[in-house]
Amino acid sequence: MKLKLKEKLKKLKLKEIFKKFYKSKYFSLLLWIIVMFLSFVMAELFNTNNLLSMKFLRILFNMIIIFIMNIFFFSIIGSIRVSAILSSTVTFILSIANYIVYCFRGTPLDPLDILSIETGFSVASTYKLTVNAYFISAFVVYALIIFICCMIKYRPEKNKYTIISRISFAVISICFIFVCFNTSFMNIFDLSTHLWKPKTEYTKNGFLASFLKQSVYSTQEEPENYSLENLSKVAKKYTKKAKDENTENKETIETSTNSTDENNIVEQKKPNIIIIMNESFSDMSVHRKIKTNEEVLPYFNSLIKKTIHGRVHSSVFGGKTPNAEWEFLTNNSMAFLAYGNIPYQQYLFKPTTSLVSTLEAQGYTSYSIHPYYGSGYRRTNVYPLLGFDHSYFLEDMEDDLEIIREYASDLSTYKELIKLFEAKKDDELFFNFTITMQNHSGYEFEPYEPTITLTDVPNCPKAEQYLSIIKESDNALKYLIDYFKKVEEPTIILFFGDHQPPYLEQEYWDYLNKFKTDSLADDEIGYLTPYFIWANYDIDKKEHQTDDISLNYLSSLLLDVAELDKTPYMYFLDEMREELPVITGHGYMDNTGTYHSLDEQNEYLKMLEQYKMFQYNHLFDTKNTIKEFFSVTK
Repeated sequence: MKLKLKEKLKKLKLKEIFKKFYKSKYFSLLLWIIVMFLSFVMAELFNTNNLLSMKFLRILFNMIIIFIMNIFFFSIIGSIRVSAILSSTVTFILSIANYIVYCFRGTPLDPLDILSIETGFSVASTYKLTVNAYFISAFVVYALIIFICCMIKYRPEKNKYTIISRISFAVISICFIFVCFNTSFMNIFDLSTHLWKPKTEYTKNGFLASFLKQSVYSTQEEPENYSLENLSKVAKKYTKKAKDENTENKETIETSTNSTDENNIVEQKKPNIIIIMNESFSDMSVHRKIKTNEEVLPYFNSLIKKTIHGRVHSSVFGGKTPNAEWEFLTNNSMAFLAYGNIPYQQYLFKPTTSLVSTLEAQGYTSYSIHPYYGSGYRRTNVYPLLGFDHSYFLEDMEDDLEIIREYASDLSTYKELIKLFEAKKDDELFFNFTITMQNHSGYEFEPYEPTITLTDVPNCPKAEQYLSIIKESDNALKYLIDYFKKVEEPTIILFFGDHQPPYLEQEYWDYLNKFKTDSLADDEIGYLTPYFIWANYDIDKKEHQTDDISLNYLSSLLLDVAELDKTPYMYFLDEMREELPVITGHGYMDNTGTYHSLDEQNEYLKMLEQYKMFQYNHLFDTKNTIKEFFSVTK
């Protein structure tokens, strides 16, 4: 009897001890630590990352970020449970956003994607989310986190010590952010940089560490040794060169017509300029030849044999089209901005010189066409600042557009372009910049019957849909060129793709990448798109043929072919192009064909720094912009 009583008393005592411990601060703090670690695990599951492959210092930095979030919320609310729930929920939202963005675009989430949320929602219905084991596991971990948070019972009493600790936590949180943004503190944790492969960087560093790193690097500081006086001296050299080398500003030029009669010479106006930046247009054979039931780009391949053509090196993969158009229109480069920056959304709030203003100074009337919502990436605000006289968006043309999947077809977009051309005045010099939408991802639209099937790689419906709509682009391109072949006025058409398509089947990419290495040259293949310059009159193809070029140089090449005046900035870049024919947001290629990372220490640094300073003067130091350097004289 006594033994049973002792056992009961012992059980009651243990129960009381457990109950007391359960409500104690020590148990709650232990649960708080467990929740922080599980938040890190959840973030990396959404990042589809193998935790065992991460270095200890990088794991530590991710944990520190989560700890700072927790103590920041605690400093405001004063509840361990609520701060744990809020911190883990913020991590959950950011992490699932990273997963979704990667599924849709093929690149991770960066801080400035938040500014593009309206654009993202406008195309969200065109994608299908892939649910895999990582995704499900991350949800399970989040549910476990919430369950554990509900077990946290301890709430500190409100006294002077609690107030002091909350104030201290707030100060620590603020100091952490200040130190990260203003010192080299993050270097302690050996964070990796892979601009060529952003996903690799996020995998090696962890999601939260990479996201914070991109936030820090998205701020723009004045270049080291930036001097307006020294910059002006260099600018004068190229301003003089521009005056010496530019074609005379006259209304007509002598040229031969398309006639086979070499003596048939006529006076000809400056050419009309038409630029087509085709959404996600790419010749995927740059990766590896792949068999299909029929040729994907028959007309394109036949056309380029008669044109100036080559490979454009883009700074973007799978998305962020405005960065491609910004580089092309302004001659600036994403090489000097952080990964994730979108100049249209962050920096363009005042009128700025561009290809548009360069052509308008030579008598052109400018038109832009983009058959999607003008609010996307602030284009309705940005295009007037770049100098466009007239801009047309989906809301202006919707009733006249043919829809393929959920986007305006290339063919109907070109018909709108032709309408504008036919409506112009007889003596008007016509400049048009058109961005298409037909080939925009995702590639899982139903109903849509693909016409292209892959014979080497089975069960890749996304890839087949992409190749099928590219075939439609090929047909539309023939319609456009056939029309302007019959136009009497001299006309030049520049056509190029902005980037390669995002997130096709992994099996398809595995096949394309089978023989690739981790070299910078092989990585760069993912950033290649084709371009050509065609004219309905004779142009010197041999003189201007360029096999590889980046978008920041392409408009200068176009003006050379058209024999039009160029800005001193373009002449500066022409000299740079002789040494570095390609420079993008993830690296550059020298004239021997060797690729270099942007942080490499070599003989090109001085040249690159000069370029960076001119770009800073153009984009950021707007009060002191050397206007004559970025303009042509009217």
